Amino acid sequence: MVCSNCDAEINKINVYCNNCGKKLKASKIDNWKHVVVDDGFNSMIGGLSSEICQSFGFEAIKNQQYYEALEYYDRATKFKNIDKKNLSDSYTGIAVAYQRIGDINEALNFNNLAILSNPSNFSAIGNRASIKIQLEDDLSAISDLEILINNSQMKPNFWFYLGVAYENIESLDKAKVAYEKAIAEGFNLASDYLTDVIKRIHNKSGKK
Repeated sequence: MVCSNCDAEINKINVYCNNCGKKLKASKIDNWKHVVVDDGFNSMIGGLSSEICQSFGFEAIKNQQYYEALEYYDRATKFKNIDKKNLSDSYTGIAVAYQRIGDINEALNFNNLAILSNPSNFSAIGNRASIKIQLEDDLSAISDLEILINNSQMKPNFWFYLGVAYENIESLDKAKVAYEKAIAEGFNLASDYLTDVIKRIHNKSGKK
């Protein structure tokens, strides 16, 4: 496919010309049977769906193309017929992209939107907890992670986040347990943290 502005060759998956940045127009998208307009995708034209946009966003994140991921996930949210689960998943993708870029405030905002759209979006809850720890809001992070514990949705990295949050508020015994769970489930990054917290527990005991 050729850009209508500068005639550069374009991958049909892309919604922008990589050469000049012009947004693609419907008249030039002959192989991919959907319409791109200035305010995003029309709903369900030629089989395109929010799920397809999400899949492009997911692939972009895998390839560390975070700004492209934001474009794809944003377009996924524009479908009039999108259900709450897919809307929530799209917001989660946007949050992940912002977090990878380093904009944790925007990441937090979109995780909040994801959870508002689907309170059972446990990935967004876990990701929000990790951001709250970065923002030194450890008690709130622990509350989020307790939701995951109560719903049997903890993952190895979430146990690690819980350990960090507990350690930050000086609940060292609870931090030790959380790190041990993370390691038991294969999150080896927690090993050094566990060693340090054990030393802190021993030092604290020796001062009594």
